Amino acid sequence: MLKNLGFQEYLSIGYLYLLILGVVSESIFYKMLGINILYFASLSDILTAPLTLLMSHWLIPVTILGMVLLLVLVNKLSEKFNAKHDKEQAMNLLILCTGLIFFGFFIGIELGRGTKQKSLIAEGKTKPNYQITFDDGQIQKVTIIGQNSTYLFYVPEKGKKLIIALIDSNVKRMEVL
Repeated sequence: MLKNLGFQEYLSIGYLYLLILGVVSESIFYKMLGINILYFASLSDILTAPLTLLMSHWLIPVTILGMVLLLVLVNKLSEKFNAKHDKEQAMNLLILCTGLIFFGFFIGIELGRGTKQKSLIAEGKTKPNYQITFDDGQIQKVTIIGQNSTYLFYVPEKGKKLIIALIDSNVKRMEVL
């Protein structure tokens, strides 16, 4: 299946995989909050979304690394106990399984994040993590739900509605609380 592919083909497949993963995971998270993120995101936002999520907490890359190592270990053990084992077929299966596991992992994380954020917003229990100074001088403590290159998604302190603000001509300064 992947035997005669060159570097460019692997790069193209990786790009397509990252694009699909970004679109699906971002769409799931924001759709649970009532937003169609495809209206608000650029291609670069979608492509970097999985990488941003990956680096958001130290446990995520550690878990993914553990899953990959486990798959490699299972592959090596199956080679040891099965003399008729085709290495090329096993590597293709390993790549496919790794891709499917990553996909499921990211979808699960986004479903969990979306469910949690939706309930926190509905109950008004979000905790402010930033103080935003807007261009008109207004200062507001907010919980930032998400951000991309153009828009900021936030909930005001003790608020129960998600607000989408254009960053460029609206936000002057953001301070971490």
